[in-house]
Amino acid sequence: KIGYCHQENADYEEALKFYRRAELIDRKAWTIKKIGLCLRRLGKNEEALEYYLQACDIEPENIHTVIMTAHCYLDLKDYEQALKYYFRVEYNEPGNLKILRPIAYCYFALGRFDDSEKYYDRLSEGKLNAHDQINKGHLALCKGKKREAIDFYRQSIISGEISKEQFIAIFAEDRVLLISLGVNPDDLPILLDYLLFIIG
Repeated sequence: KIGYCHQENADYEEALKFYRRAELIDRKAWTIKKIGLCLRRLGKNEEALEYYLQACDIEPENIHTVIMTAHCYLDLKDYEQALKYYFRVEYNEPGNLKILRPIAYCYFALGRFDDSEKYYDRLSEGKLNAHDQINKGHLALCKGKKREAIDFYRQSIISGEISKEQFIAIFAEDRVLLISLGVNPDDLPILLDYLLFIIG
C-alpha cells in the first residue's frame, strides 16, 4: 500500500523499493505487475518486460497483463514479438479498438504497409487521434503518396491535439524509421517546409 501511494504520486523509484519488499514477503501477480509498471515508467524497458513475462506465467488469461507485455516489446522495438501478444488480445477481444492502434503501428514498422493500412482503416471506424493521423501520413509517404501524406499530417496539426512544435518533434523522431522503410531523406525537409507553409 505504501508502494501504491508513491506510485500514485509518480514517485516510481520509491514505489519500486516498497513493491520489491512486498514481493519478497509474498510473491503475487499484482505486485509483480506493479514492479513492471514502475520500471516501464522509469524507462527500464527490458527489466519491465521480465516482470510482465513473469506475471503472464502466473496469470496467462489476464488480458491487461498480455497487453502490457506487448507494450514492453513495442517499447523495445521488437515488433514481431509485440504482434504475437497483441494478437492474443485481439483474438479474445475482437472489438477492442485500443489494440488496433499498436497492431497497425507494428505492421508499419515492419514494412508490412498493406497489413498496416487494413488496421488503420478499421481504426478509422472509431476516431483517429493526432498520432494516428501522423502514422497514416507516414504510411502514405512510404507508399509514395506524398500529397495524401501531407493531408494526414495537416489533419494531425489542425485537430488541436498537438501543436506545430510537437508535430515537428515527432516527425524528427520518426525520421530514422521512415528512412529505414525506404523514404528518401532529401524529401523530408522539403515536405516539412511545404506542410508548415500551407498551415501558415
